[in-house]
Amino acid sequence: MMLKLPRILVVCLLFLINLLNYMDRLTIAGILSELQLSPSEGGFGITDNEAGILSSIFVSTYMVLSPVFGFLGDRVPRKIILAVGVLVWAVSTMLCSFASSYSELLVFRSMVGFGEASYATIAPTLIADFYPVEQRATALAFYFTATPLGSALGKYFQVSIIGREIACFLAPFDL
Repeated sequence: MMLKLPRILVVCLLFLINLLNYMDRLTIAGILSELQLSPSEGGFGITDNEAGILSSIFVSTYMVLSPVFGFLGDRVPRKIILAVGVLVWAVSTMLCSFASSYSELLVFRSMVGFGEASYATIAPTLIADFYPVEQRATALAFYFTATPLGSALGKYFQVSIIGREIACFLAPFDL
């Protein structure tokens, strides 16, 4: 038997996933300089070209697969596509943290693009299925508020972490 959640709870859950999704999107941009450090310094020693490819692999995968998931969303139960997409996204995001080489990170970031393409394509249509036309715009507006909010929070936490590292580095110098 399938658990039936109230539609407002579904929209809130999708909002939270979207929020985390957009917070995560800024991660690679924030750590590229660390990834370019040599392996002895804790990085992967990637070149500028490799950094560009790493930044682009997510967008490329996302761009190619979004129409595929849109097509599948009309033929396969959307809840299944969404659940698989969120699972792939979450596991891939976690695996990025444990990547021990550039090639592993490249594969995991492309898998993140796969997961996000399925989720981002299907979630709005699922919300539209739950709400009548008169209430749909409000539900979708709430859901899409996670996009700028998640981007801002991602940037904030990125700056906070980098700022804390700089403060810890400078603390012994009493600056």
